[in-house]
Amino acid sequence: MQAVKNAAATAKEKIGNVNAKVEEKYDKAKASTDEKTNKVMAHDKAGKEEAEQRKDVKQSQAEQAKDQKKLDNLNEKQANKQDINVRHEAGKDAAAKAYNEGYENPENKSAVTGATAGSTVPAATNAAPTV
Repeated sequence: MQAVKNAAATAKEKIGNVNAKVEEKYDKAKASTDEKTNKVMAHDKAGKEEAEQRKDVKQSQAEQAKDQKKLDNLNEKQANKQDINVRHEAGKDAAAKAYNEGYENPENKSAVTGATAGSTVPAATNAAPTV
């Protein structure tokens, strides 16, 4: 179960990374299209250079956003895996404790005989039954 949950966390991270890459490509394409539109509308060389600079800034922002999303996805995956592992260990500890209490505490049911403390269990006799 733990392995399945870890695999799910990894898959979720990969899907998030693919989504971040798609958004980056979209933002870069939009910046490029806006730059071309602004260049056509610009009447002088300074306006065209300004359009190129805006495109470069938008593309670098898109790359930074992608990198940040990938980092967030990685941190979320690690947090999920840590939570899964902590819960798994807590479950193992609780099971071990319950198992050990069955032998140590006379109030609990004995794991060996199935009888509770204070109950009478007939002693085994070797005598032949009386007729």
